[in-house]
Amino acid sequence: KALAGEYLGLTGTRLDGAEMLVCGLATHFVPSERLSLLEEALCKVDSSDPAIISAVINEYSKQPYMKEKSAYHRLNVIDRCFSRRTVEEIISALERVALNKKDDWISKTIQSLKRASPTSLKISLRSDFRYVL
Repeated sequence: KALAGEYLGLTGTRLDGAEMLVCGLATHFVPSERLSLLEEALCKVDSSDPAIISAVINEYSKQPYMKEKSAYHRLNVIDRCFSRRTVEEIISALERVALNKKDDWISKTIQSLKRASPTSLKISLRSDFRYVL
């Protein structure tokens, strides 16, 4: 599944490395403590062949841990609420979900949208964000 572009665009949520990987925005996840080793290995490669480069990166990559509070775990809510046509409908849909489900993430998302400039939100939504992959 993918995080809705509308959600990312309207809330300004930043993705971490794990989220970028599962959304298809990244091809590999290399822990920061291994980056210098990867850089050294890439400098030693005498090829521009993408398959060889990818194989080197694979040696230093690992499967990241998806945080419990990640928006990725709330894709059903994101898809259901952020697929609305207007900002008001999005907020209303989130508020309906919040009535039935106690979730700090939903409350914080609603607060974030209500604090933002209504005009900026409407312009961003009209920018016609697409799903991220």
